[in-house]
Amino acid sequence: MKPALLALALATGLAAAPALAQQFKVSEQQARQIAADRGIVTITEIEQDDGKWEIEGRDKDGRKIEIDVHGQTGEVVKYERD
Repeated sequence: MKPALLALALATGLAAAPALAQQFKVSEQQARQIAADRGIVTITEIEQDDGKWEIEGRDKDGRKIEIDVHGQTGEVVKYERD
């Protein structure tokens, strides 16, 4: 029985992976442009998490900026500058 459950879990997980990738209407390139429009000139990290793009980078003066961009709407839901 355990092998059958494992197979079911793997099949379900693999089937869900493409759906998660498709949930973002905002592309990585669009998220990068939104960050650039808000002052980031160098992106040090960008990743998808919890339905949003999380972008970390630096402005022209080298100050750290963190921006979260909603993956569906492109709205900036977080903006922090050190």
